[in-house]
Amino acid sequence: MRIFSLYADGHSPRGIADLLNREGVPSPGAGWERSQRRKSGWMGSAINGDHARGIGILNNDTYRGIVVWNRSRWIRSAADSSKRKYTQNPRTEWIVRKDERLRIVPDVLWDRAKARQSGQAGLIGMRVKRGLSAAMASRTGAGPKYLLSSLLRCGHCGSNYVIAGRDIYGCSGNINGGLALCANDAKIHRQTAEMEVVSGFKRDIRSPAVKEEACRDARSLLRKPTSKPSDNHERIAQLRAEVGNIASGMMRASKALASRLRAAESELEREEQAQALSDAPTPSAERLLPALPAIFDRLVDNLDATLASGDLTRGREEIRSLVGCVTVRADADQISLFYERGNFAATMIKATGTHAILCGSGGRI
Repeated sequence: MRIFSLYADGHSPRGIADLLNREGVPSPGAGWERSQRRKSGWMGSAINGDHARGIGILNNDTYRGIVVWNRSRWIRSAADSSKRKYTQNPRTEWIVRKDERLRIVPDVLWDRAKARQSGQAGLIGMRVKRGLSAAMASRTGAGPKYLLSSLLRCGHCGSNYVIAGRDIYGCSGNINGGLALCANDAKIHRQTAEMEVVSGFKRDIRSPAVKEEACRDARSLLRKPTSKPSDNHERIAQLRAEVGNIASGMMRASKALASRLRAAESELEREEQAQALSDAPTPSAERLLPALPAIFDRLVDNLDATLASGDLTRGREEIRSLVGCVTVRADADQISLFYERGNFAATMIKATGTHAILCGSGGRI
């Protein structure tokens, strides 16, 4: 479930694989005995897989309690029987069975991951239309570094606003193609852009209608009957016994048992953490209800600090879901920011100089 959460929050499959390898999490098949194999470890391809073929962790329906048979078949060549071709069967021929006992990933998380997959596929398709090969269009590099990276667009030529100096955003069309390609030479300090964009949608969030809707949803959730607490004590006892058995005696000399020991210890840690959360006392819902408006205000007030100190990848995806991309338009006197979903974000005075570098806010519309 953690892989789905990381992906839905904006992490790339390669980034997730790197994180799991650095943490020493055993990869699928790490304990298999093979005569020849590469060094065991996570690969981005095992996570991303192929959506059309239903392979890869992110596309495995079993994780949401659905088993599919007869999805595909291999057809041997009539001319050379040693050659085979993969063919997907029509959906009408698939045999689908639902078994909730197999579920690991809840539907809400599955849908979030699938929505991001669709968005990434659309982005790759758009890059292919612009002339890139499918292989090059799929390469997105190490990923954005700052909160607004990949979210700022030039309102004159449509190019991305990119880092053009020390913490300064500028239009990539103007920087790389000159004035003939884009006459927008306005540049914005990164901290100023982040402050204005976040302040803009904080102002929108504070509207009475949004606040009331948020509090109404929270009241509805708090008043729902609580689900049955997780009871993992039996599984925890089994894992503790297994860890003890594997770790005892000379069995540590076996590579397969050593790998199984790591897997059992990792699962035991997860189960103990889940049980601890389940056993922790929860505050009375009725006591929380009157405080919801104050809690909402406090969360909005701390939004800047939360985005700055938390997971930048997740923060950027949250901003994208709230306002979409942010368009930057400039004239002789001012620079304006517009949300893709909504109205004005902010308008700022343009500083004098060749590059028109913005140093501060001049007020909002």
